[in-house]
Parts: sequence; structure tokens; C-alpha cells
Amino acid sequence: MSIRQFFNKYFSKYQETKDDHYDPLLKTRYYKITYDRGFDFLLHMVENSPEFEKKAVSKDYGEISFYLKKGRKTFIIATVMMHKPYETSIDFTASSEGISPIDFGQTRKVINRLYERLNKELPLIE
Repeated sequence: MSIRQFFNKYFSKYQETKDDHYDPLLKTRYYKITYDRGFDFLLHMVENSPEFEKKAVSKDYGEISFYLKKGRKTFIIATVMMHKPYETSIDFTASSEGISPIDFGQTRKVINRLYERLNKELPLIE
């Protein structure tokens, strides 16, 4: 990991998951589910948790935007995309709000906790 990647990991207010991310915690996760099951599960999780506040939902684009109200307020966009039958990916983009220009890894931790919740309930493709 380069110095730039280290500083981006802990001293940024923005994190995003992707397939080829250098940080293993921020790599895209693939689940053995249909698009509808993944989207509906994620939406249900956001709507039924007191720590989240849903902002917008677009099933056509596979996106759900919501706030994490607990701790430092964080805006999250979840994207659900089906690649093959029973192979659906879920990506997150998170940005923390506040006057401080850094969040000491808060957005990275939020994404990791979201993936841990999904991994408990949905079959992960390794």
C-alpha cells in the first residue's frame, strides 16, 4: 500500500467499493441471489433499522440512498447490479458529513459493517 492509499484509507471523507480496490474490505461483493432479492433485502434492511434514514429509491437503476444517523452522519448510496442469473453485486459509496475534512476511517468502517450484515443473510460468492 502506497502512502497515498494509506492517507486515503484513514484521512478521507469519501470511500467507494469497486472490483479492483486495493483494500480488501472495499472490494465489491457478489452474492448468489437474484437482482430482486438483493434489492428488496437491502431496502428492507434500510427501512427497518433505526440507525438509517432512507432518502431515495430507484429500482430501475438499482440504487438506494440513505443516511446513517448513528455517530457521524454519513450519506450512503447502495447499488445493486445483476451480472448473471444468481450472481448479483452490491456496491457502496459513503461520504461523511461535518466540518472536519477527515473522518479517521469512519466511511470505511460503515461500508464494512454493511457488508457484514449482508454476508450474514445472503449467500456470498467467494
